[in-house]
Amino acid sequence: MSYDLTLFRPPEGLDPLEAMHRIEREEAQFREGEDSLQLLAELVQTRVPGFRQTLTADGSVELDHDCEVQMILTRREISLTMPYFRPGVSEMMGVASESVRALAERGYAAYDPQLDKVLTAPDLGAMTARYREVDQVLPHLVRDAKTRQPASKPWWMFW
Repeated sequence: MSYDLTLFRPPEGLDPLEAMHRIEREEAQFREGEDSLQLLAELVQTRVPGFRQTLTADGSVELDHDCEVQMILTRREISLTMPYFRPGVSEMMGVASESVRALAERGYAAYDPQLDKVLTAPDLGAMTARYREVDQVLPHLVRDAKTRQPASKPWWMFW
């Protein structure tokens, strides 16, 4: 499980949230940017130290941060992923927020499907709260799995 963001360049004149919903329904296309993926990766690495870069066989760029934030830059979109059930939530959210701010300077908007909104600067608190809500579920799942009674055999299993 992970907390995910999608960054994209919305078409000119279209509300970013509406653009994201249209893109999800495949009624619109992402606007490809004029920036190279390498330039965008370098921008993020300059603003947020700690990212390691890997070029993939398909031409995309993967950035992995020491605090377990991962970004994959493709021609269509940029995905940002943070795993749940990890220590250092504040650091992860800080890295994610600073990365989003850096890419916003190049015209990218960040859609958060957990909040169903295009992020703005004040949304870090809401992102962190949503992350922590999900993160708190794990201990309950483990406890429930340990205390759950084994299922009885179906009526037709007589051996």
